[in-house]
Amino acid sequence: MKMNISIIALISLLSISYGQEFSTEKMSFLGLEAISINSIGHFEEDWVSGSGGYVGLENLYSNNWAVIFQTGFIEFKQNTAIAYISDPSFTMIPLRIGGQFYIVKGFISPYLSATGGANIITRKIETADKKLDETSISTHFQVGAGIALNFYQSWRINFAARYNSHLLEPGVPYNITGLEFSVGINLGLGK
Repeated sequence: MKMNISIIALISLLSISYGQEFSTEKMSFLGLEAISINSIGHFEEDWVSGSGGYVGLENLYSNNWAVIFQTGFIEFKQNTAIAYISDPSFTMIPLRIGGQFYIVKGFISPYLSATGGANIITRKIETADKKLDETSISTHFQVGAGIALNFYQSWRINFAARYNSHLLEPGVPYNITGLEFSVGINLGLGK
């Protein structure tokens, strides 16, 4: 019985919240995201997964469109099947700009996103036949979709899934590719 009452209360709250149209005024949000990346393609042979976080700024400039800026830190985990002489390290600092399109605005706001930019990548690898210790800058793009759960117009929770590709070495089919999953919180900064 308690479960049924809880479900009815939750549906009622969502219905009331979803029925209220959120403001279409211009607004900015400061965001924090935790991410997990599942590597795919050639990159997965050496680095199986990554994790990290982003800090970002989102500026809603119309009813459905937003400009986003992000930076953060990502660290990748090595494939343990490879015999490294010393502990390998692969880290990335992304610098991104892009956009989001909100399909529907309300308590539940699904969106599509796309970003591009540059990454500062540091690689330290030592095996029997290879030694590498370098920092470089590479370009990237990312596309995805997500859902924002809006609370009180001043904060919200985001869930997103994205495909990303980072060009590590031009002319070599060894790009950093992966499926990225994130959860984050955004705090409204006002107009």
